[in-house]
Amino acid sequence: MKLYTSVMINPFLNTCIDYNFKYENFESFYKPLDCTTFTIARIGEKTDLFLDDEGLHSKGESQRYFGYRMPDGTANIYAGYGLILGNDQYGETLSAPVTAEEVRSNIIFNPTGEFASDDGAFHPKSEGFHLSLVE
Repeated sequence: MKLYTSVMINPFLNTCIDYNFKYENFESFYKPLDCTTFTIARIGEKTDLFLDDEGLHSKGESQRYFGYRMPDGTANIYAGYGLILGNDQYGETLSAPVTAEEVRSNIIFNPTGEFASDDGAFHPKSEGFHLSLVE
């Protein structure tokens, strides 16, 4: 078993915390992400966001969402829990190169996923950052 420092994003409680992630095999991701399949989104050169691969379909109306601002200023919307870890030049998983404190300013929570305004742009809050639809 390997122990990694990571960042857990919980849109159900609107929290972002430092988290000790215990890795034994790929199934180790299932419990913290509350899933049976997962996917990885690259959110920085050495930073990965692990997510429920079926997050948009798995919880129905009870699903919760969060927006994450990328280093280049663009943002993506994700469903369900998120687990941030690092990676090396070979793609191997490492402890997160960031802390929850560093990540919080890049996250905005929304319980319904309704980020779109009448003009079709994504404006979660006036004091929040601008989210753009990525296709």
